[in-house]
Amino acid sequence: MSSYLPNGTILDNNYRIIELIGQGGFGITYKAENISLGNIVCIKELFISGNSTRGANNTVHSQNTKENSFIYFKERFVTEARDLAKFNNPGIVKVTRVFEQNETAYFVMDFVEGETLKSYVSKNGRLTLQMALSIMDGLMNALEYVHNKNTLHRDIKPDNVIIDKNGSVVLIDFGSARQFTEGNTITHTSMITPGYAPLEQYDERVKRGAFTDIYSLGATMYFLLTGQKPIPATSRNIEILTAPHNLFPDISVSLSSAVMLAMNLNPQDRFQTIAEMRKVLQSQKNQKLELTSAITTKAPDNAVIKDDTNRKDEKSIKKVIIIICLVLVIALFLIIAARLEVLSKRSAVDNLETQIIDSSVNSQEQTSTQEQVYADEQTYNEQVVKFEDTPIGFKDFIMKEWIDPQTKRSQLIGNEIFGKYGDYYTVDDRTQIFYYIYNQNTNTFDHIPQED
Repeated sequence: MSSYLPNGTILDNNYRIIELIGQGGFGITYKAENISLGNIVCIKELFISGNSTRGANNTVHSQNTKENSFIYFKERFVTEARDLAKFNNPGIVKVTRVFEQNETAYFVMDFVEGETLKSYVSKNGRLTLQMALSIMDGLMNALEYVHNKNTLHRDIKPDNVIIDKNGSVVLIDFGSARQFTEGNTITHTSMITPGYAPLEQYDERVKRGAFTDIYSLGATMYFLLTGQKPIPATSRNIEILTAPHNLFPDISVSLSSAVMLAMNLNPQDRFQTIAEMRKVLQSQKNQKLELTSAITTKAPDNAVIKDDTNRKDEKSIKKVIIIICLVLVIALFLIIAARLEVLSKRSAVDNLETQIIDSSVNSQEQTSTQEQVYADEQTYNEQVVKFEDTPIGFKDFIMKEWIDPQTKRSQLIGNEIFGKYGDYYTVDDRTQIFYYIYNQNTNTFDHIPQED
């Protein structure tokens, strides 16, 4: 059996079903005739997709036996429909009646003759900047009125926005609307339209607020400007949502950033109120592109230029910065090490130079001393020659002669006087030293062979 009511079905003894308009997660929408007044209306039937089935005599049955049963949904549906009936705004479809039948609930709305945004863009392509901003202006006025009544629409998307025959924007399908209290966490049933629903709508118990509808509003504008449906919020942690200006260069970066700000995955980083969002978009409409000056403190200045691509780039930039810092630290360490090595080498050179200078000084001193010895020895040699004929007092004299291995020249290096004739001993352990003893009989110096 079909899940839709057959055309011609009479509801509440006054409404005749003309045709099916569409079906969503929480209900089925029909075009119908108000028999008593003769005008066309729109009727919303509570019929939960995946949970409800159509039985005999058009009755609706629930397959859910848990606490959040179909009865619970029906009570909420009726209560909130009565609250919506109190709304009075030209941008919001008017609810005129609520009733129960076929074991489910219905509410009647004014029928808005026109075309949904989804249909219009599908046929005509993406909108011009001025047309998109004009539509958003009307949509924001309507949604701000709803929020001021402490109500969330929860299902804003191109299918639920109609451009009527006069070109006005009308927000329809409040079947998912829920009351909210600013700052409080309330359990909401999940109403999801992938691409337009923010992350918080995927969790039944999580804080919601005006920022929840603002995400959907931003996603709708994304569709108007690009003609493309945004990727689901749940996929954006692994897939990049390309900013509008990266798809179409004629879209300004500032306007593109405003859309991405409205669609920020973090609720606290979005526009927090419609007034904030309107202020930014109005500056675009007036061709004033000072976007950041229009952002309030609730929406950080740096958030306005962030889209999914920017977030990926920021992570890469942070990695690059960390790598650069590490390279700089290593380079600084190497420079310091090289500097220390240079200083060490310089110190070694200085020490070597000092040693060379000291060695030279010592060498000069030694040379001077040696020259003095040589001079003394030469003087004594001359004395020996002088007293050669009268060697009194030299009978026990021993001379030592050293042959320099480099110059091959003999040098007198010392002498010893002994008390007895013929005595001698070694007073120097240098090699190539020859000993002589004075011979009184011959009046000469005789060489004394040394034992090895």
